[in-house]
Parts: sequence; structure tokens; C-alpha cells
Amino acid sequence: MPERWFPGTFDIIGSSHQIFHFFVVVAALVHYYGVMEAMVFWHDQNHNCQLDVKIMKPKAYI
Repeated sequence: MPERWFPGTFDIIGSSHQIFHFFVVVAALVHYYGVMEAMVFWHDQNHNCQLDVKIMKPKAYI
């Protein structure tokens, strides 16, 4: 019903293309988290990874 009173206002927010982009970003974050957890697992549990865990964690930029 709001589209009837304000035509064109709701064409951008909530469109399917924006929802698609939202889920792409969520999927990228889930993938990043999974890769980091796998790296920590292999480094801490199996001691097969020769890299230092501290260099793999993101740094806060000022």
C-alpha cells in the first residue's frame, strides 16, 4: 500500500538485487571465518603449519 502513496520511493531499498548483494557479503564473511578457524585448527592442533598465527590475524588500521 505505501507504494500507492509514494510511487518510486521503495524501488531501491529492499530490491532483490540489494538482497543478493547482502547475502554475497554474508557468504564472504562466513568463508573468511571458516578459513581462519581452519588455519587456527591446523596451526594449534596439528602443528603442521609453519606460519605464525599472529601474522594472519587482521590488524586494526588507524
